[in-house]
Amino acid sequence: MTKLGRVTRVFTGIIIMLFAVILFIMPPEDGIRAIAGIMSLMFTIRGIQTLFYYVSMARSMVGGKFMLYRGIIYLDIGIFTTSMTNTQPIYVILYLAAVHTFSGVINLLRIKESRSVGSKGWRMHALLGITNFILAWILIAGGFITHSLNTILYIYAGGLVYTAVMRIISAFRRTAIVYIQ
Repeated sequence: MTKLGRVTRVFTGIIIMLFAVILFIMPPEDGIRAIAGIMSLMFTIRGIQTLFYYVSMARSMVGGKFMLYRGIIYLDIGIFTTSMTNTQPIYVILYLAAVHTFSGVINLLRIKESRSVGSKGWRMHALLGITNFILAWILIAGGFITHSLNTILYIYAGGLVYTAVMRIISAFRRTAIVYIQ
């Protein structure tokens, strides 16, 4: 990872942590809407960024169409999440739980790939995958059992703090530099 990449990861971790602090302060209804709004903004930006990458570089690469499909999917998810910002909070909670479950599945699949190539980073993927599964189940349990939006908001903000700390820690992790001669 380059120095700029490390600074970007630390800066992103700090922004995520600030957003989590803001969520602790907000009223629950507004906090759930803020979560949906930020998620829609991030998915939309990632989709546009990926589509721009496809147009500028990936079009002529092997497997470049995968970047086109990824960009379209991100953009579609971002637009769908934008439509959820004005719905009832329970739908937003279910959507968040589905996103975390999907993210946990992807992390578990990355464990299999990392272990097959002999990488030591599979433990980090395992920790992230298990945490995403636990967060999804807590969101569902908090929404349907306790019916308390405050509990869900605090748990989600705690998950954001965890994500921010993991992002900052991974920025300071040593990476091997391979020189091609």
